[in-house]
Amino acid sequence: MLKIRLCVLLLLWSAVAMSQPLSLREAVERALKENVTLKRQAELQASAEARTLITLSPEKTVVSYYIEDMLNSPTDNQVVRRWQISQGLEFPLTTYYRVRAQSRFAAAVASETEELKRQVSAQVRVAYMQVAFAAALVRLSEENRAVSQRFYEISKRLFEVGEVSELQVLRAQTELVRAENVVTQAEAQLTESRRNLALLLGNVADTTLTLADSLREQFAKVDFQTLEQLAKQSRPLLKALEAKQQAAEQARAAAYSALFPSLRLTVFQQRFTPAFNPNQNFYGGEIALSVPLWFWLGERGEIEEKSALLRAQEYEVIFAMNQVETELRNAFTRYESARLQAQRATEEELAYARRAFRAAERQLQTGNIGYIEYLEVKRTYFEAERNALEKRLEAERAFAELLRTTGILNFNDQ
Repeated sequence: MLKIRLCVLLLLWSAVAMSQPLSLREAVERALKENVTLKRQAELQASAEARTLITLSPEKTVVSYYIEDMLNSPTDNQVVRRWQISQGLEFPLTTYYRVRAQSRFAAAVASETEELKRQVSAQVRVAYMQVAFAAALVRLSEENRAVSQRFYEISKRLFEVGEVSELQVLRAQTELVRAENVVTQAEAQLTESRRNLALLLGNVADTTLTLADSLREQFAKVDFQTLEQLAKQSRPLLKALEAKQQAAEQARAAAYSALFPSLRLTVFQQRFTPAFNPNQNFYGGEIALSVPLWFWLGERGEIEEKSALLRAQEYEVIFAMNQVETELRNAFTRYESARLQAQRATEEELAYARRAFRAAERQLQTGNIGYIEYLEVKRTYFEAERNALEKRLEAERAFAELLRTTGILNFNDQ
């Protein structure tokens, strides 16, 4: 009985926890922990770091044992038994450079992980605000339906007493059906947006997300020079490419160091059965040095290959820096444009349309305007409402892209 009560309490607690509103910051933090793409990248980073240990490890020890029947021996059953341990060692500089190359490559993968976090963060911001937009659109559509329903009921009563024609009733009914369709479309868009957000958060089945934040009406101004400085310091993409360039430099150095000889140490024991001489059974050892005999083929080609890859990586870094600067300028331009448009749509266009609609409602009740003029004013008002929401959503998208291009998660975190 106690277990059943505990299970019930746990289910109730889980339901309450799932119904808690989710803020934008919490959504980003959850995505950085639960996003499947980020988890995959984290495993790739772990594999790159493990590869550094593999590179550091020397060649594996070889243990061998063999038995040989000796021909033309003094006896017919003399047998040679031999076991040996052999260990190969590269020239120390070769291992040193290869380990450093792999270490820098692992650092590049770590920076790529950070870059992916910025991308996922921007995607979550856009998806979150898409849900907020869809929820606001549902509320707006329901308000529009309520107005259309009220206008239809008023028109129907006036037609019954003979004050308006049937045409006005039919027009009001048409507007009501259209408003119903808009509500249905907005609800479907909200469900789809919630699924998209849940996918980024690592929970595909969670379509009942309740948001704590909504679309903003005011957006902060930002300085381009500050953003440019932040991008140069914080953009993980640039750090990843610089680390890859350093890895290419170390790989070229390792190719040059491969010209040095390698060393192999061997220890063995050899026994004869039967042994006719006390010194016939013995221990021994070998030291072998190998030099690159075909230097003008393999090693030379590897050196040229690594040198060409290094030059290619240098050009990639230069291109990436120019690309980041261009992306940042474009993102800044889009954000400033979207911010101004959202401000004008809310403070000017929507304000004027709302005032006109309130006046039209009063004048319709007093008979100063006709129903056709009223419907036009109503449509203009709700289109202004929708347009203001869309402009604010575009500003949120531009802001998320600006954060991603700058290479930070949030300006408040700096």
